[in-house]
Amino acid sequence: MKPGSIVLVTPDELRTIVADAVSAAFAEREPAASAPTLLDRRALAATIGVSVAKVDRMVRAGMPWIRVGAVKRFDLQQVREWCEGRTDGA
Repeated sequence: MKPGSIVLVTPDELRTIVADAVSAAFAEREPAASAPTLLDRRALAATIGVSVAKVDRMVRAGMPWIRVGAVKRFDLQQVREWCEGRTDGA
């Protein structure tokens, strides 16, 4: 086939071609484990063993967070580092 040639495929063939290309692209990516896990308030509270109200107080005291849409999310590693650097128990 010459470069620039037009190839006719059925919708099912196109679907298969695209699905194979997407699968190959995802297989080449690094694992998601390298990305930080972002927790919402409730998940963070459960993970670190405090109440949601305590998480809210910690946010007011300066605990780092990231806004994802309309929701505050917390990187557990950043939260742990912030907590380790505090001496007032907030």
